[in-house]
Amino acid sequence: MRCSRSFIKVTVLTLAVAAVSAATTIRANAQAGLIPTPRFKAGIFLPTNTSLQNAVGNTWLKLGADINVPFSLVPVVGSGRVGIDYVVDGSSNIIPITIMQIFQPSVAVHSPIYGGAGVGLWTGHIKGSGTSTKFGFRLVAGVETSSKIFFEAQYDIVDKLGGARADGFSVLIGTKF
Repeated sequence: MRCSRSFIKVTVLTLAVAAVSAATTIRANAQAGLIPTPRFKAGIFLPTNTSLQNAVGNTWLKLGADINVPFSLVPVVGSGRVGIDYVVDGSSNIIPITIMQIFQPSVAVHSPIYGGAGVGLWTGHIKGSGTSTKFGFRLVAGVETSSKIFFEAQYDIVDKLGGARADGFSVLIGTKF
């Protein structure tokens, strides 16, 4: 999967406009007491591609943050979420910026279980292969164990960053503020 530079620039610009728009809406809602809470998470990323494992390593550190945004494809049973992560192992790193659609199975009562899917841009610098940006997909499943703590699993599907596919599985623990 190859993306032209103009497509990447337009996508990054669109994500930036969406983030600024969401931030403006969040500031307005904060005064009304409706501000969504940011979520911060940390965990590990396990690449599934052997060439990425051989080039860098089997277990990477992953840090991330996301926030609910005022749009959703299915607002009755879900919400939108914009996030950024930093995945690092030695001198290699991957920075995905994603837009997610999150679904919670219960409409009448808040369910602690959620799942979702999203798209975004993955920019990565892989040791010995340079830096590149690719379009990718993310699947997510999680459980909120309290009003502040959650556990989340993610699977990223990304084309080659440098010479290796950046697909992988992540396990994270996080908190909401």
